[in-house]
Amino acid sequence: MMMNTDIPVKKKRIEVIDAGRGAAMLFVFLSHFAEFYFGYHGKTRLLDTVFNITMIASPSFMLISGSMLGYLYRSNPGGYSRIREKYMDRGLFLLIVAHVLIFIIMMPYLAYNGHNYKMLFITDTIGFSMIAGSWLLPRLRPSLRLVLSAVLFLASWIAVVELSGSHQHLLFWMEPLTGNLTHQWYDVFPLLPWFALFMSGTVIGERISVYFHNNQLKDMDKMLLKTAISVMGVFVFLQVIKTILRIKGLEVDRGYLGALLFHGRKNPPGLSYMIFYGGSGLFMLYVLAVMIRRRVLSAFIDFLRMIGRNSLFVFILQYFFLISLNVLLRPCWTPLWPLLFLSESLMVVLLTWFWDSKGYNRLLTILHPGVWKEVVFIRKRK
Repeated sequence: MMMNTDIPVKKKRIEVIDAGRGAAMLFVFLSHFAEFYFGYHGKTRLLDTVFNITMIASPSFMLISGSMLGYLYRSNPGGYSRIREKYMDRGLFLLIVAHVLIFIIMMPYLAYNGHNYKMLFITDTIGFSMIAGSWLLPRLRPSLRLVLSAVLFLASWIAVVELSGSHQHLLFWMEPLTGNLTHQWYDVFPLLPWFALFMSGTVIGERISVYFHNNQLKDMDKMLLKTAISVMGVFVFLQVIKTILRIKGLEVDRGYLGALLFHGRKNPPGLSYMIFYGGSGLFMLYVLAVMIRRRVLSAFIDFLRMIGRNSLFVFILQYFFLISLNVLLRPCWTPLWPLLFLSESLMVVLLTWFWDSKGYNRLLTILHPGVWKEVVFIRKRK
């Protein structure tokens, strides 16, 4: 096999994964901007349209995050203990420090929406997934991870449907674990179904690693495309079943049928929702991989990579500029709202560029607080 010397694999290590996370974050920007601004001004039709588009963000980001772990494991199995330690560390940071920071930033919005402060952010669910996933990954071969994902997803929905009429106290504690149909929390990303998607992503990440290190970039593109088409094919099949059952007069948006067939069910996440937006995310990853290989819009890819490799900082920051700032300022409605959105997003991007240029991601740690002393020492010297 002839090697492609134009695109050195070592240099292009995880470009497609970082770019994929960055692209998913752009959908997060628009979703969170629309959530308050459109809702506050009563633009419900526009809000629904934006939500239907931006719901790709969460499944894509979770799937790509799992892919990152699978990639790193397959790329360096001998050094996995260090990778696992870093994942444990970052997961703890997400669960403790990031949760507190996001909660504080979100307080104006939560107060505006009725003072319900019970939240399980997607960063919490990712933190849990990073810790549990990094521990389980070397203990389960890829096929068993897919089985585990299916079992966890099925078990969570059995609990949701069968226990929906249970005591309110039980439902309250179920919600962050499996989800709940009554929603006593303001918003949650239930751990089990999202962790199932994360673990499925590790299998894709391992395949990406194999293709990268064999310099089979075209084959990697084909794998991503075939996987996306297969997943979307399952979605189409489920929607055909949904149409047939609806014609026969059956209720297809509730209970087990709703869990399987309703693609708009995000909380708890239904199967059709996961595979439609997850499949769309895989197709997005395929497009980015082709762009990287063909060197199309390289500056834009570099921008996405910057957002992707600083995704935690970006995620915390955008809550302020795209949600809470609008709650505090209550900007008036304008048909030129894209300019408002872009100006707020620009603030996030500029601060992210500064953060990235200083390499401050190293500060996002719980287990190695010594890096903070390094920053303090540098400031004292200056």
